[in-house]
Amino acid sequence: MDFSSREAVKTWLFATHYGRRSYSAEMKAYVRRTDYLTRKKQHGGARKKASSQSGNLKTADAVAAEYCTGRNTILRDAAFAEALDAIAGHCGEEVRQAVLSRVAKWTRRDVERLAKLDKSALQEIVQGALAAGKRPKFPPPAGDKGTTRKSVSIPMGKPVEQVRVLRKILGGKGLARLQRAIARFFEKQKKSQ
Repeated sequence: MDFSSREAVKTWLFATHYGRRSYSAEMKAYVRRTDYLTRKKQHGGARKKASSQSGNLKTADAVAAEYCTGRNTILRDAAFAEALDAIAGHCGEEVRQAVLSRVAKWTRRDVERLAKLDKSALQEIVQGALAAGKRPKFPPPAGDKGTTRKSVSIPMGKPVEQVRVLRKILGGKGLARLQRAIARFFEKQKKSQ
């Protein structure tokens, strides 16, 4: 088979095996990103000619329609894969393979957070996480060092005031997480009785 470039070979290879192989979710995201960037490079310059051929779809929309996903999924895939490429550029190709094959059980958020770190901290965290076979452990934010926490008293016997104080301390999401944890605790108590 003849191909115009190395990128065309990659696109063909990924597209051919996308449905046949048991790709991980991360690998599928990486494939969609590669396809998206390859098509995006092909457009280049003025879009008038290309838009009439592709039914006036933007590149992300066309790729999303082909893979039966949403446009934002394609854009998130591109961000994830670019972050993974940046990490692999600093720490080696084996990191990319470990994440895409799910040997390293990292989340997309882990990958994106790692890509924002400086090179020395990145290499240390990545090597430690790969050696331990666990998710990476990030250093605490700079503002947390040396801060003291204030003690807060929660009024007893006043549920409305208790919720108000907890919402102020934990925020809306934290309060919802606490409610779910309490519900799980009581469900376990019921089952054990």
